Amino acid sequence: MDRQLIADQLLCPVLDFPITYLGVPLSIYKLRAQDLQPIIDTLHRKLSGWHANLLSKGDRLVLVKSVLSAVPIHTMLATDIPKPVSEAIVKCQRKFFWSAGRNDGGGGCAIAWKDVCRPVELGGLGVLDIKRLSWALRARWPWLHRVDPAKPWAMFPIHSNAHVEALVHLATSIKLGNGTKVLFWSGRWIAGQNIS
Repeated sequence: MDRQLIADQLLCPVLDFPITYLGVPLSIYKLRAQDLQPIIDTLHRKLSGWHANLLSKGDRLVLVKSVLSAVPIHTMLATDIPKPVSEAIVKCQRKFFWSAGRNDGGGGCAIAWKDVCRPVELGGLGVLDIKRLSWALRARWPWLHRVDPAKPWAMFPIHSNAHVEALVHLATSIKLGNGTKVLFWSGRWIAGQNIS
């Protein structure tokens, strides 16, 4: 069937991938960092409107936790963001928090960012670690695929990295039944491990 005929009938344009749908870039290939540049641009636009030098560290911490950590969540739910993008997000957070947005070369960090991202109970400031947040958000899809196979998208393969799979295996327990969902020899039904 002719693509243009379908487009004329549906009154929609014909575009090549990658495209943006509901604010999320979609592609038939793995997304590149440049495909997700709008996330970084959004962070920079937000930062430019804040007068960081007039805010206390506590105020900046609240903005990092509530806004700068929240902006990429919608995209991270739908797709696995490349490492350069997560690093750029962390760089924006770190720069705003420690140096109030000034370009001072990053030497003003009092403690390592990984320590800032620790929970408050463990001595950190409770800022969400973008990399681990991405894994947790992506773990939703294999979990939904397992618990509700009647979903329309369940017939498509779910591709996730090893960290996401490990998180799903640690967070779920499996009960053996008739063998339709869990295989006896290769399924991870013994404390997250398989027999072999």
